[in-house]
Amino acid sequence: MLILVTGAAGYLGSAVSLALLKAGHQVTGVGHHHPQFARLFDASYQSIKTDVRDIQAWREAFCESDAVVHLAATGQAACEVDDLVISQVLERSTTSSRLKCFIYTSGTMPFGNTGATAINEDSLFGGGVVPDLIAWRPSHERRVLSSFQSGFRAMVVRPGFVYGNGQGIYGLLLDHVDQSGCVRVPGSGEQRWSMVHVDDVAMLYTLVIANGEKGVYHGVSEPAVRTADLAKAIVNEVGSPRACWKAWPVEEARKEIGSLADGLALDQCIAAPRARSLGWRPQYLSAVASAREEVQLWKQRNLTRWDHMMGIA
Repeated sequence: MLILVTGAAGYLGSAVSLALLKAGHQVTGVGHHHPQFARLFDASYQSIKTDVRDIQAWREAFCESDAVVHLAATGQAACEVDDLVISQVLERSTTSSRLKCFIYTSGTMPFGNTGATAINEDSLFGGGVVPDLIAWRPSHERRVLSSFQSGFRAMVVRPGFVYGNGQGIYGLLLDHVDQSGCVRVPGSGEQRWSMVHVDDVAMLYTLVIANGEKGVYHGVSEPAVRTADLAKAIVNEVGSPRACWKAWPVEEARKEIGSLADGLALDQCIAAPRARSLGWRPQYLSAVASAREEVQLWKQRNLTRWDHMMGIA
């Protein structure tokens, strides 16, 4: 298939693009340029370096695509970008028989606090406090899932807390180590996160493209992880006697990272039976056990900064 991927230069977008290429698809990435894709897959990857909101820049590629995977998220403009891409895709689904598939990327935060009972793909949003940064996602999901055209599949993937390659949730926590070397976790540390490795969730996208049916797929790979356990695992691997972890009051965290603090303070248990029914078999089954590799990878990316934080430089 010829697949258009918005946000292909991003953390998740780059992993999904590579997974699709390895699965034998042709990919057009919209966003920032990814030269490594052009070198590795020059016959199968095309990069359109542009702001996703500049529709004219990617309209030709869009009209030639069999499927669209929407992964672009541009900070404060994320709602606007979502609305724009969804509108374009749904309009084209009514006028073109070539467009067969649309995957919209959402997330699990709109569930709010779930409690100890795992929430699956059939569960409805509602009843929880939704962080402001993603409050619009449920309505966008409904737009996508309410679309219907013969031969057109509209699906939603909701990744959990993504980690891998020293980035994602590990990168976020390490980026916000305080001046004393403490890993800070918004909330009490008792809340749980449903986790997934970036390479595993990328593989889920390939399976949804190939065999998914209209509806929702959760991208979580293990039972929910207590955030204090994750923070302690990071502390054990940082290699400094000064390192520690501490709960970060949400009110304080919000001053630095905005309403993301409210999202990270959520206590969520999420299950993914529908994703598993596609034959999805994640390879990374313990975010805590991955701490050594993740911390080392983060250090390699941020060596000078880490030395400064630990008082080495």
